[in-house]
Amino acid sequence: MKLNKRTVAHFATCESHVDKEGTLLKRGEVNTAFQRRWFVLKGNMLFYFDSRDDREPAGLVVLEGCTVELSDAAPIEHAFALRFAGASARTYTLAAQSHGEMTTWMRAIASANFDYLHTLADELERQHRSLLSTRKPILALPRASLMPSSKFNGQCPLQPIPHSSHDSRLRSNTASTDSTIPSPRRPPPPIPPRPVTVARTRPETPASSTTFYMECNDGPGLASDLALSTFQELHAEYGATVQELRRQWRQI
Repeated sequence: MKLNKRTVAHFATCESHVDKEGTLLKRGEVNTAFQRRWFVLKGNMLFYFDSRDDREPAGLVVLEGCTVELSDAAPIEHAFALRFAGASARTYTLAAQSHGEMTTWMRAIASANFDYLHTLADELERQHRSLLSTRKPILALPRASLMPSSKFNGQCPLQPIPHSSHDSRLRSNTASTDSTIPSPRRPPPPIPPRPVTVARTRPETPASSTTFYMECNDGPGLASDLALSTFQELHAEYGATVQELRRQWRQI
């Protein structure tokens, strides 16, 4: 495998993601003594430097087809070997400072090759298909069922609110309290009749807006048409009435 030396050196020292880095002991090819090196793992490339501050790596190990195993034959504790298939392939013998550090390095290197990622992706896909096959279907309600029934012709009359004992006690307490409060010097203005909105066709509103159905009755025998409005239109319509009442109150 041929690699561009300058590109590899830049990738080893750039600010890209580092999977693992630290100090390991490495057995040399000529001098079989263990030497301290600074290792950096990026993807499936294991770089090693003579010192941590070096700007160029002293060597590179491409981990594709690599097998990580313990090295019992090494004359040092916490040693492990990187073996490659082939008669002339080189074996790298490394050693960590502790058993826990050796375990984390072996796991990181073993999961850094493409074959491991491909096997992991296949297993996750198999689990996903298994979950989809055993999952019970969810019955979704039709969207039309959320709208009012057709027998009302788009109308949804308001239901009377039942009176509770708490409401009756509240009214009695309010009445007794009002009897002790003197009447104001000026009477409040008369309440104007409730506005009657002529029914109109439904406007085209965005999906996020809420549509209200309201039926206004001015009295017995006087039923107004159904008003179909958005919340913004209702707020503006009744807000104008409130502002008019406040203006009349200030003029008294």
